[in-house]
Amino acid sequence: MKTPPEERNVFDVAFERIHAIEQAKQAFGIEDRFRNYYECEKCQIEWTDLYSCAPDMQCPGCHRDYSPYDSVDLDEEANDA
Repeated sequence: MKTPPEERNVFDVAFERIHAIEQAKQAFGIEDRFRNYYECEKCQIEWTDLYSCAPDMQCPGCHRDYSPYDSVDLDEEANDA
C-alpha cells in the first residue's frame, strides 16, 4: 500500500518523479544536453536537473514553477575538458 503524497518526504516524491522522467527520456531516446540550476524563493530549496533543454520546473516542495537561474551546455563542457 502506498503512503499518501501529503504524508511522504518531499525528497522521496521528487526522486520518484525524476526516476519516471528518466525512464520516459530513455524510452523516447532523449539525450541530456543541459545541466539546469533552480532555486525556490519560497522553500529555499535548490536543485539541479539534466535535460535536453532548459525548461521551467516545479519546486519539489511547493510545486511552484521556476525557470533555471543558470544552465550549462554539457556539449560545450565536454569539449572544454
